[in-house]
Amino acid sequence: MYARTMEATDRLCIIPPSEWPELRELYRPNWPEHHVAYATIDNYIRWNGKDSNIKHLTIYCLNGSWREDGTYLIVDRYQLFVYSLDPTNRVLERALHLLDWSGGLKVSSLLSRHREPVINVISAKNLQKEYDSETRLYYMPKAECDSLCLSVPQGFELKALSADDAAEADRVWPNRHQGSLFFLQRLAAWNPNVGLYESCSGKLVAWCFRLQAGPLGALQVDKEYMRRGFGTVVAIAVAKQIADLGQDCFALVNNANEASKKMFERIGFKHEGEAYWLRTIPTVPAQCLISRWQVAMAGCEQLVEIPPQDWNALKHLFHRDWPEHEFAYYLLGNYIAWKQHEESLDVKCYSLSGNWREDGTFALKDGFEIYFYSADKNGNCATLIRLLSQIRWHTFHEISMDYLEKFHPALEQTVSDQRLTVASSNLAHYYFMSKERVLALQSPALPAGFSLEKLQLKDLDCIYAQWPLRNHISYEAGYGLLKRLIQLNENVGLFNDKGMLVSWCLIDQTGAHSDLQTMREHCRNGYGRMVVLELAKRLARAGSDSKAYVLHENHKSIALFECIGFWKTQNLRWVVVHTEGADLILGTVNPGDRILYSQVTAAPGIPGGLVARSVNYTGIYNITAIRAYDRSFNRSGQAHITGGGLFQRFVNIALQTRLIGNGLDFLVEIYGR
Repeated sequence: MYARTMEATDRLCIIPPSEWPELRELYRPNWPEHHVAYATIDNYIRWNGKDSNIKHLTIYCLNGSWREDGTYLIVDRYQLFVYSLDPTNRVLERALHLLDWSGGLKVSSLLSRHREPVINVISAKNLQKEYDSETRLYYMPKAECDSLCLSVPQGFELKALSADDAAEADRVWPNRHQGSLFFLQRLAAWNPNVGLYESCSGKLVAWCFRLQAGPLGALQVDKEYMRRGFGTVVAIAVAKQIADLGQDCFALVNNANEASKKMFERIGFKHEGEAYWLRTIPTVPAQCLISRWQVAMAGCEQLVEIPPQDWNALKHLFHRDWPEHEFAYYLLGNYIAWKQHEESLDVKCYSLSGNWREDGTFALKDGFEIYFYSADKNGNCATLIRLLSQIRWHTFHEISMDYLEKFHPALEQTVSDQRLTVASSNLAHYYFMSKERVLALQSPALPAGFSLEKLQLKDLDCIYAQWPLRNHISYEAGYGLLKRLIQLNENVGLFNDKGMLVSWCLIDQTGAHSDLQTMREHCRNGYGRMVVLELAKRLARAGSDSKAYVLHENHKSIALFECIGFWKTQNLRWVVVHTEGADLILGTVNPGDRILYSQVTAAPGIPGGLVARSVNYTGIYNITAIRAYDRSFNRSGQAHITGGGLFQRFVNIALQTRLIGNGLDFLVEIYGR
């Protein structure tokens, strides 16, 4: 079965939230044939509007073909929702084979027309079912819901359910299971719902929710208040709430529940067909489920955040076999210290499905920068590739990455799979010196009147003006990075007898000597050696080793570090990528800004067609941002900066075509007040 239904090139692709509205509209024709799919996607569009970072939620399609066949697989924690416009269900079945079923999945609101491919995959994978229940689908169009008469019994009142009410509903729910409390509390917070309360006591006596796929669900009446029509009251109340959203209403009722079937028929709902709820039994041992609970909850590999309180435990994984994993050790140590200094710092650390304790594989996101590492002994980077594939790269405009050379195959694969563009790529020597060796070195004597001091923010403009990487990264990102390094990390500046800064060295996020510079008029005096050695000694006294990344073409710095006693251990890559079709924005467009300058140019209509545009804005003042973008919005072109900046009064922009076709018009705009 597996060989017949799956093709060698098949892969699950994520449908990003920005495309969910377009997906939803596929189900509008021939209404109400596909109303369940419409309601399901609409639900998640509304949820994404409430929280754009919902954990354990992904909408997949097969090979990016959702526009052709309307096939989707929604993995929401441990639940799976599926749909397809393809009457053969072939695409759906091929997609289902690609899911990880090992943690068990609860296939929910499964229409009878889609049951066969699900059962085929379960059989092909030799999975066992915990249960498999049939429900009746009862349907009522919006107009009929609007005309329903809602009569609240005297002495009772209707109110929205609270989190505590959801907990009470969960306590007595016949369907109660691990994860059901969160399930009901989220429905209470985000979806139409209602509770019927006794006015004098405030007691909750009946309730009804709306489930993710749109049906009325978890409808229940307190056993002491049954047979008084309260179930009908809450069902009608929620149906009218759904109608107020402009939508039809439906309910799924277990085939054995005669009382509920009669209630919905009495209200006026029409029996439209059948739907199923089934759950597969996990195929991994219980102890593995504990360590991989995120996989069991989500049903598929995904990014799972490592909370800051676990960062120390992650860091100490890399202390073994010292100094083999010191890159990860010092990187995490830096961000642990930064978090302690500024708890609100927006830095996230992720693992693949929560398995960081097993192989030390993680990715760390800090603004436009992403760091990644793996202690997996398998040399093919497979785990790291799978982790990187889960990052939503196209939510970025610009991404900068430092990583060890051994991980380069993982990044190359990701660039290819995600259709990223490499804006710059640099190879550096990775130099290292232990703290013991540093402390044994003799410090050189300082010239008369010179002093070694910690850098201050007043030195930032001078440091940025000399920064060699400023032409590889946007001003906003680069200037902000240097500012943070000066404020939060160890650093050393050499000042002359007039108090002028003549040489300096910073420590970057990974703990490495960085941004070593000497003012041109003070070169060849040994000042670079002085600041490097002084900084290394300060680190050693604090208990840290020293390291540095030196570009292969920087022969002077190579000679300097080797002369001091640093030894090369490996290579490091520094890569900046841009996402396909991303607008280039340098600076920030603020409310009230206007366009001070605009210019149209074009890139040749061939793959890789490139045109360079130098925009000189001398004489234009109060500038806040520069923007360049593919004006045709066909997303087959992109722009990136190769030089200049907001305060340098010029910017060099490279405009490039990705696909064959006509030349693309690009618009370059300067914003300000």
